[in-house]
Amino acid sequence: PENLWMCCCPWPFYACTKREYNRRCIADLKAVAANTEVLGVADLMALRGDLLAASPKCANFSHQDKKNVRCGEWHNEMPELMCEKLTWEWEELGHGTEEEFQQHSCSMIQENKGDSGHIRKNKDGKRRPRFEALDWDPVTWHQEL
Repeated sequence: PENLWMCCCPWPFYACTKREYNRRCIADLKAVAANTEVLGVADLMALRGDLLAASPKCANFSHQDKKNVRCGEWHNEMPELMCEKLTWEWEELGHGTEEEFQQHSCSMIQENKGDSGHIRKNKDGKRRPRFEALDWDPVTWHQEL
């Protein structure tokens, strides 16, 4: 499984150096992780909400205050969030199908299709190697910079 700290990296599916990480993301993730031994869906949704609220360009993202989501049900209960996920995968990775977008009543903008998914997932090895663990401790990152 991928390392959760990697969500703070500018390129999903790739571990970053200490200098490449989003400092706000690391700080917020550390704060959430400090309060529990196991991060649950509510913790991750709270983190998502905090990060989106901190960015003016993300002010229109849906369900920023939503914490209670049910696995296997959220995509039906919160279709806007499902569209956000599908759109991200389409625009960043080039993954998705028209059928999937239609099933959730989402707009699929063909010209926004990303073309780096196969590279990011290290299918052809042209980008930096994929890591599933960091070679540094994100909890102490600020002390090492």
